[in-house]
Amino acid sequence: LKTSLNFIDECNELRNIETNGGTIDASHTGWAYNKNQPYVVQGDNVERMQLKVNSLLMAVAAIHANWNTKNDLEHLGDMDTPSGGEILSAGYMDPFDGWYIEERDNVLHPDRKDPDGQTGHYGVMTMQSWEYTGFAVAYAKYAPVHAQVFSEGELTDIGNGELMGEMGLMGY
Repeated sequence: LKTSLNFIDECNELRNIETNGGTIDASHTGWAYNKNQPYVVQGDNVERMQLKVNSLLMAVAAIHANWNTKNDLEHLGDMDTPSGGEILSAGYMDPFDGWYIEERDNVLHPDRKDPDGQTGHYGVMTMQSWEYTGFAVAYAKYAPVHAQVFSEGELTDIGNGELMGEMGLMGY
């Protein structure tokens, strides 16, 4: 749980940098403003709310992470759960290396972008309308799997339990 909460803090820091501009210090100690780093984030001056933790979204993220330890990052879609957006990662110790650093670079520099370079996780993560989030880490055979889900409003209902039961997810 502590790891998940630390990743939510990191997400909020990155969303703040995205809004206000600054530089990124991609060190093992986390993200921070660092005037000595050459990678400058311009900032779009679009205010983003600090994401709040929602216990139901934490459960939904755990379902997504656990499911994907066995299903090769197969998106479950909304599976009648209340999440409005979902991003998955496998193989990164810090998922924001891919979701934010690599994909933001693809957005900022389309001329040197890998034709298959992704940008969708970055887009979901930085949407200004998100207010609540949940995050989970599960462990596959060789690498951690990270799942983060987002919602625009506070959630009090986890959705269609019958569908979740059919998918074998009720045990999570």
